[in-house]
Amino acid sequence: MKCNFLDKNTALQIKGLAAFWVMFGHFIASGFSWPMQLLNAGFLWVGIFFFFSAYGLKIKSDQTEGYPLKALLGQLFKLLLPYIIAETIFIILNQTSNSILWYVWHILFYYVVFWIVNRFDRIKENNLFWLSLFVFYLAIMFITDTGTYWYISSSPLLMGLAAWKYSSIIDKLRSNLKYKITICVVFPLLYLIMKYLELFGTNLPYFGYIITLFYLGIVPLFVLFVSTVVELIHRDSKILNFLGKISYELYLYQMIVKNLIYPIVDNAWLALFTSLLLTVVISYIMHLLHQVIFHIIKKRPSQV
Repeated sequence: MKCNFLDKNTALQIKGLAAFWVMFGHFIASGFSWPMQLLNAGFLWVGIFFFFSAYGLKIKSDQTEGYPLKALLGQLFKLLLPYIIAETIFIILNQTSNSILWYVWHILFYYVVFWIVNRFDRIKENNLFWLSLFVFYLAIMFITDTGTYWYISSSPLLMGLAAWKYSSIIDKLRSNLKYKITICVVFPLLYLIMKYLELFGTNLPYFGYIITLFYLGIVPLFVLFVSTVVELIHRDSKILNFLGKISYELYLYQMIVKNLIYPIVDNAWLALFTSLLLTVVISYIMHLLHQVIFHIIKKRPSQV
């Protein structure tokens, strides 16, 4: 049976693959060179998380009549508690701040913005408003030189919001053979050009502007590419289901493991495989701990 990219179970497995690839990308960034760096595409997979976050927000908004404050606080709590635990472990281990966790703060920010916007009926369904907000983010990036983070996050968020509203149009587009062929050719080609520029083109005039344009275009193209490929070759996977369930913990704890393993293991391949395995084990343990905490807190009001 043909799978749907937006099905809950399929999305969970894609998140599992995304979490693994982000982790893999961070690990091979040290000790590996060309052509291994072609596989360092973690930033693209982060865009997948933003896409599904926005899509989930839009569904929750429709199901809860405008995304009430209680829903916002619940999601903020589920994000912040594991984050605080992970950062506390960083401090205890005398490691520097976990810089890759910018993702958490961006998601938190977007949740709050989405809640505020949903208080105003006139603008929450206004496409021009969301597009203007995206342009505003871009302007801030250029003025403050924030970096690539906003490029990665904003465009897939807009796509996630649109995917729920225009699902019928998207279904027709995905069934078009020419569209599938175009996406499966254009994205890999642009990705290879971008990686070549990253590795060998840093001395080119206006390199920063050129690579910025690639980032702006490549992330939404990647979302379309993944959605197309998944529906062509997807098979149910217990491994990806498992990784999907612990995807947030994988993101939180990968750099803790890397900072512990890479300084003491000289062989790059051994460090890579050790770090991958240890991160999965630690993430699973912490996922179970988080679930126990959430369960206890959820049960407390009923006992009062």
